[in-house]
Amino acid sequence: MKRALFTFVSVASVALAAFAFASKSPRAELVEFPVEARPVDRAGRVSPTSYADTLERVTPAVVSIRTAQMVHVVRRRGFFLEDVYPEKLQTGLGSGTIIHADGYILTNRHVISTQNGRPASEITVETADRRTFTARVIGSDPRTDIALIKIDGKKLPVARLANSDALRVGDIVFAIGNPMGVGISVSSGIVSALGRDIGILRRQDRLEHFIQTDASINPGNSGGPLVDAEGRVIGVNTAIISRTGGSVGIGFAVPSNLAVNIITSLVNKGAIEQGYIGVVPHDVTPQLARELRLPAVRGALVIHVGEGTPAERAGLREEDTITAVNGNAVDSSSGLRLQVSRLKPGDVAELEIYRDGKRQALKLTVGKPGGAQ
Repeated sequence: MKRALFTFVSVASVALAAFAFASKSPRAELVEFPVEARPVDRAGRVSPTSYADTLERVTPAVVSIRTAQMVHVVRRRGFFLEDVYPEKLQTGLGSGTIIHADGYILTNRHVISTQNGRPASEITVETADRRTFTARVIGSDPRTDIALIKIDGKKLPVARLANSDALRVGDIVFAIGNPMGVGISVSSGIVSALGRDIGILRRQDRLEHFIQTDASINPGNSGGPLVDAEGRVIGVNTAIISRTGGSVGIGFAVPSNLAVNIITSLVNKGAIEQGYIGVVPHDVTPQLARELRLPAVRGALVIHVGEGTPAERAGLREEDTITAVNGNAVDSSSGLRLQVSRLKPGDVAELEIYRDGKRQALKLTVGKPGGAQ
C-alpha cells in the first residue's frame, strides 16, 4: 500500500529553509489590508443554484505565478575548451491573490522560493486579463509559509479578506488557482476541519493552524485563495495529503487572519513582529484531562517553561494548562501558538489557566521571539 504524503501544491515542491526574507526598510506610509469581521451569511433558506456572480467578483484578483532561476551551464568545445554561460531555468508554478490595488499579492513562501529557501531569481505574475508583470518580494515567513510580493500596477482588481476566526465546519468554500498550469480554475467543497497541525513545515517553531477542506486542490493551486460563499478570502491554499500527488479531498489552507497578521508586519515594519511567551505546549488528551482535573479535553498543557522568559516571570509553571488568551479560547498547542503570534512584544496578555484542577488568571508581558511559544 502506498503511503500518504504531505505535499505542497506549487508545481515544483521545495523545502523551506530556516530563515525569513523581508524588504530592507518599512514604507513611510502604512499599508492596511482590511478584513471584514462579519461572518458569512448562514441564514439563507433556499440553496443557491449558482455561485457565478459571487465568483466573478473574486476571480479577476487571482493570478498565476511563475518562477525562474539563473543557472550556469558548462558546454565543452573540443577536449579542453569550455564555454560557461547563464541560462534561465523555470523552477515553479503557483498562484496568488491581489489584496491591494497598488499590486500587493498574497501567496505561499514556497511558491516564490528556490529549493534552499531563498527568493527565486525571477518571479513573473500573469493577471486574469493576461497582462504579465515582474514581481519583487516584500517578505516571507517560513513558520507559516506565507509570502507577500508586489507588482507595479495601479487600480488592480482586489479580493476582499474575511475573518477566518468566524469559520465553522460545514461552511461552503471554493479553492481558486492555476492547477497543473491549465489556467485559473475554481473547485468547490466545504470546511472539513479547523486548527489542523499536520507537521508539513517540519519546524519546531512552525505556526500551523490550517483550515482543512475537500475542495479540490492540486499542484499549481499553492498560494491561491480559499474563499467563502460570498467570495471573500478566508485562507491561502498551501498543501494536500495524497498518495498520488493529486487531490483526494484532503487539502489545507493557512487562515486569512494569520496571513494578514504576517503580511501587515512585513510591509509596514520590514520584519515579522510577533509575540513570545517562552513555553513549550502540548495537546491535552482525554487521559491528561482526567489526571489534571480539567473541565474539558481542551487547552495547551505547559510541559516546559524557559528560564528568564515572560512565562516564568508571570509565574507560569509546568503542568499548568492554558485555556484562553485575552478571552480567546485555546483548544490545542497550535491554537496557543496562533494566539501568541497575534500579540506584539510589550503587550500585556491575560491568560486563563488551570492549575491543580482550579481556574486561575495570570497577566503576562509579551516578549520578542527567541524560542518556542
